[in-house]
Amino acid sequence: MENKGFDPSENRHLQSEFSSSSKYYEVYDDVLTFYEPHQRLRALHASVMPRGKVNIVDAGGGTGLLTRHLKAEDPHRKIEIFDLSQEMTSVAAAKGVRKNNIHISSITHLVRTNGQQVEDSSIDGIMTNNVIYILSIEQIHNFLREAHRVLKSGGRLSIASMQTVKKEAMDKFLESIQSDVANMERAGWVPQNSSHIFFDTNKRLTQNAPTTFTIPEIVKLAETFGFHTIYTSSSEYMGTAFFVAFEKQ
Repeated sequence: MENKGFDPSENRHLQSEFSSSSKYYEVYDDVLTFYEPHQRLRALHASVMPRGKVNIVDAGGGTGLLTRHLKAEDPHRKIEIFDLSQEMTSVAAAKGVRKNNIHISSITHLVRTNGQQVEDSSIDGIMTNNVIYILSIEQIHNFLREAHRVLKSGGRLSIASMQTVKKEAMDKFLESIQSDVANMERAGWVPQNSSHIFFDTNKRLTQNAPTTFTIPEIVKLAETFGFHTIYTSSSEYMGTAFFVAFEKQ
């Protein structure tokens, strides 16, 4: 799935986390299928994304867990995944996402596998789940600019991010991940060592995040790009909003 929009130097530290050596991509779906906070996030994205014969982008969609949830809810939706990780997207293909709807591409410059960039004002909805917080400030700006370019007037953009500037809140959240996934492992819901792999990878991603942009800060920034906030949801762990939905004005 070579792509002219894929810059191999972009977010190299993130790509290494999702490589075959980390095994993260192998446990990601198993864990998040049962993980209650992610179940809630899937429901939130689904509730704000347009229905019917619409075109939706799953930005940083990885294994396609969110894509598959929205397709199961409404099979008329056409959903395309744009992600830099071939390892993560290989899981999406193996679990039923059509290969021609998977593109190895940066989310800051949406380019399909055929080398064509996504057309202006051609997309009805864009969703991104826990990707924003591991982008640099420049990349966040570029993503919002790109989202505004490709969305139709009135198109929806939904963003989830667990980032917080409060260290104690982040520590509490990471501890909850470790505990919850360990319980799943003991119950036999996920493979052995899933809790170790999942927790360690998320801890590294969080600690190495290039910015501490939170959802409230993203809201302020997105409004400067011409987005109107229509919904936010808060997290008991983070003490701040962790999900927001916009409409393109």
